[in-house]
Amino acid sequence: MREGRDASEDVLRPPDEEVLTFPFRALALIVALAMLGAGCGSTELARSTELAGSRASPARSGLHSPLSPPAPPVPSRNTAALDDPAERARFACAVEVQRAQEFDPGRSLRDGSLLGAVLGGAAGAGLGALFGLIGDIPGHGASAGAIVGGGFGLMLGGLLRLDADSAAYERGLAACVAARTVSPPAPTPGLVEYRLRTLSMRHEAFASFLASGELVDGAAGPGLIRLAGAADAGSLERGIVLYDRHIAPVPASMLAAFGATAADARIKLGGAGRDYWDEARWYGTPGERTVWMITSRNRRPQELRRAGLSDVTALAQFRPGRPPLFGATPQAAVAVPLSLVHHIEDRGARGPSVVKALDPRRALGLVVARNDDAVFPDRVYLVVTHALTAATYEAVLAWGDRGLERGTTEPRGE
Repeated sequence: MREGRDASEDVLRPPDEEVLTFPFRALALIVALAMLGAGCGSTELARSTELAGSRASPARSGLHSPLSPPAPPVPSRNTAALDDPAERARFACAVEVQRAQEFDPGRSLRDGSLLGAVLGGAAGAGLGALFGLIGDIPGHGASAGAIVGGGFGLMLGGLLRLDADSAAYERGLAACVAARTVSPPAPTPGLVEYRLRTLSMRHEAFASFLASGELVDGAAGPGLIRLAGAADAGSLERGIVLYDRHIAPVPASMLAAFGATAADARIKLGGAGRDYWDEARWYGTPGERTVWMITSRNRRPQELRRAGLSDVTALAQFRPGRPPLFGATPQAAVAVPLSLVHHIEDRGARGPSVVKALDPRRALGLVVARNDDAVFPDRVYLVVTHALTAATYEAVLAWGDRGLERGTTEPRGE
C-alpha cells in the first residue's frame, strides 16, 4: 500500500521513502556539477596530452619504447642461434635468385592453371567435335570435350608450371651458392638477428597430425613436432600445402596500430621443390616489436582455423577467438573484425591498440582480422617481440573454407 504525499509534486510515495530537503538537494546539485566539471577537465587534459603525444617524435611518445624481452622460443629449433655460414649463404642466394627471376610459387600455380585450362579446353573441344561427327553431334561433343579437357588442363597446367619454375630456381640457386664464398656478413653493432618462418596448409591435414588432447588451446605435443619435422624434411604431400600464402611487411600506416617498428627484412618464399617454409630475416633491437602479415593470391580457403606458434619449449596449438572482455585473460591468438583493423589504421596512434588483448609474455602472437566479406580470406598478422638474443619464430597456419556449420561440427577443445 502506498501512503503519504509529496506536497510539491502531489505524488503518492511509500512510507519508507525519504524525500531530500531543500539544503540536501542544493548540496547534491553542487556535487554533481563539480563532478561534471572534473570529468570534462580530465577529458580535455587527456585529449591535449594525446594530441601532443601524436605530434611528438616516436621516441618521445613512447610508441616504440622497448618491451620486456622474452626468452628465445624453441631452443632446439632456433636456427638463428646456430649461425651456420653455409646456411646463411644459401638463404642469401635464395633471396637474390627469387628477386631476379620474380619467382612466386603461388603465381606459377595460378598462371599455369589458367594457361592449362585454355589449352586443355581448346584441345578437348577439337577432339570432342571430331568424335562427335561420328554420332552426328559435333556441338555436344565439342562442349563435353571442352569441359573435360579444360578441367584436366586446369589441374595439370599449374603443377607443370610450378615444376618448371622451381627447376629454373634450383639451377640459379645452385649456381649462386657455388659462386658465393661461405663467409657470414659482419653483424650490425647493437642489433640482433631475428627470423620468422611460416607454413600455410589445409586445416584437415593440420589436424591429422594432432591427437585429441593436442587440440586444446595452448597444448604442445608430439603432433606439432612431427609436422614441423616433416616440413623441414620436405616430406609433406604437395596437395596439403598452400603455395599462395606468403610473409610480407605491413604498411607503414599499420605500425602505429600495433605499436611496432619498421624492419628491413629479406624474405624467402617457400614452395620451390620441397622447401615449404617462408622465412623473413631482419636485425632489430631486443624488446622492440615487429609485425608481419600473410598475403594471399587465391580466395579459398578463406578462414584461419588454427595455428601452431613458437613457445619457449615447443610449438603450441591455438585457435583464434574473440578477445575477452576488458582484456581479463590475455591470449596468444585473437580474432577481430577486419573493419575494426581498418578503423584503427585510419585513426593511427590515437586509436585503440590491436594487440591489447595479446599476452605480452609471449614472443609470438597472432591477430586474425576476420574478413567482413565471407568470399575473401582473412587477414593474418604475426606480432613478434624481440628476444634478448638471436631467435627464430615459427608459425604453422591451418586454413579452411568458411562455413557456418563449423561452429557445431568442430570441437573447440575447451
